[in-house]
Amino acid sequence: MTRKEEFEKHKDDFLYIPEFLRRKKGDGRDIDITKSLPRSMGQTNNSLSEPKPVAAIHAAANAQESTPLNTPTKRRSTERDEFGFVEGSINSMAAKLYAREEGATTAEIKNRLGSPQLNLFKVVVKKGYTIKKEQTKTEEGRKVTRYFIIKPNEG
Repeated sequence: MTRKEEFEKHKDDFLYIPEFLRRKKGDGRDIDITKSLPRSMGQTNNSLSEPKPVAAIHAAANAQESTPLNTPTKRRSTERDEFGFVEGSINSMAAKLYAREEGATTAEIKNRLGSPQLNLFKVVVKKGYTIKKEQTKTEEGRKVTRYFIIKPNEG
């Protein structure tokens, strides 16, 4: 039977799959669904097992030892700098540059660190530091703002 004849024969059956589109056993395109399921869905030894009843799942979950919520978790030790940032982080490096005696412009910070890091000003102000802005001119004559982080005791 040709494809045209097959189409004419089954034109009213919209679910019909023509013979040339069907997968044939052993042609390398057949799918073994048991190999595609993850173990968490009940696959054991490449065969599907009966699903567990809900009560058995809850009983197994309750039987496992659980840690109390107030148990401290292990955290990596992180040293903080004088501004409260993690030592060596981009915020820490930017704060140190802004806190220098000559301060820093956003362009200087951006060239060194990749971004101006203006968000750190809110954090250091909450910790008691003050931010001083100073308008200066570059060698080319452009106006730039130089920022200074001033320690609370230097005020």
